[in-house]
Amino acid sequence: MHAVSGSGVRLRLHGERPCRCSGLETMRRLIHRVFILFAVLVTAIVLSAERVQAADIGVVVMHGKGGMPNGLVKPLTEYLEGQGFRVANLEMPWSKKRTYGASPADGIAEIDQAFADMKAAGVDKQFLIGHSLGGVFAAFYAGERPLNGVVLVAPGGNVASKFWQKKTADSREKADRLIADGKGDELGDFDDFEGSKGSFTIRTSAKLYLAWFSTDSPLNQVRTYERLPAGLPVLNVVPTDDYKGLLKVKEARYREIPETPFKEMFEPDTDHKGAPAVAAEKIAAWIRIVAGN
Repeated sequence: MHAVSGSGVRLRLHGERPCRCSGLETMRRLIHRVFILFAVLVTAIVLSAERVQAADIGVVVMHGKGGMPNGLVKPLTEYLEGQGFRVANLEMPWSKKRTYGASPADGIAEIDQAFADMKAAGVDKQFLIGHSLGGVFAAFYAGERPLNGVVLVAPGGNVASKFWQKKTADSREKADRLIADGKGDELGDFDDFEGSKGSFTIRTSAKLYLAWFSTDSPLNQVRTYERLPAGLPVLNVVPTDDYKGLLKVKEARYREIPETPFKEMFEPDTDHKGAPAVAAEKIAAWIRIVAGN
């Protein structure tokens, strides 16, 4: 034991063992280091397990109208790849370079091939993500093929809307005339419309133009949503600063999606173009949850 002298100095009494404070401190530091090492090891094991699980999940990503794989969807694709998912970032028929140079059936076949390649590599979970027009086509594909889940990122491009029908009325009539005259396969100039740049001209054939832009096409968003299978998990991403026309109908479109336990609307604080990048973390988390059930 210790006694305190009148001067306040601590004295060691006879028979007391010397203080081993330095030894105790060394032990505390060792225990602390072991604890940190253990925590790091556990974290590494958990992350490794998550990456193994993610490697069993295949994700096909599709850009929007006039887009490209290295455009607005690239940050989303890179994030998913960084999380360990097997990702295919496709250039679809509505890309900047292809300008509807292939049919909707060709688009379906291209997605089929991407998933087939993943399955051959050991993937057993299939998710499809589409941005803007790609979102509408993703919904169409989901009505044609079985999927584990579909993500619609700022879906838009509904060719059945009164607004869009008015914008393209002359070109659709032109396409009808060309087909009637036996010139349906010849290339010509036709009207298109996109929210960020307004009306513009595309060059394709009359048959392909109507295959994409008639009210019977896969881009009839209402009809496409009605064809979604019951029970399909759907994540609907609607940015808070999306185009006014899309925000106006967001609730109506969401109600058209069948009710499922994993039906969800996510509204990130961004605009139409920023949605894929800003929603990447949420999309990855949602896919993990759905894939695990």
